[in-house]
Amino acid sequence: MKKDIYIFSNGELKRKDNTLYFEGDGKKKYIPVEQTDNIWIFGEVNVNKHS
Repeated sequence: MKKDIYIFSNGELKRKDNTLYFEGDGKKKYIPVEQTDNIWIFGEVNVNKHS
């Protein structure tokens, strides 16, 4: 079952190899792409599309 990811803080959403991670407040949180249906962003987020 896939789930939704909610991002409420400011930061950067980056791609590394074949996965995504969110970097904000000096922390990295990896997002399990295979288990994610939607990513909802409510903060100011920069998106990096290159690895």
